[in-house]
Amino acid sequence: MDQPFFLESTELFCRVFRYEFHQNVFLNLKSVLLERSWFF
Repeated sequence: MDQPFFLESTELFCRVFRYEFHQNVFLNLKSVLLERSWFF
C-alpha cells in the first residue's frame, strides 16, 4: 500500500466529513431557528 496515497485519501475523507458535519449542523440550526420564529 502506498503511504502518501493513504494519507491523501484520509485527509480528503476528513475534509469531506467535516464539510458534511458542518452542513448538517447549519441545517439543524436553521430549522430550529425557523421553528422558534413561528412562536414569536
